[in-house]
Amino acid sequence: MYKGVFYLFFVVVFLIAFVFSNFKDSLIVHF
Repeated sequence: MYKGVFYLFFVVVFLIAFVFSNFKDSLIVHF
């Protein structure tokens, strides 16, 4: 159970970091 929660947390953090980096690139290109 704990391993599943840890994996889910890792995936969420990775997804947020990926989306944030893309958003930052889009922001730089936009402005």
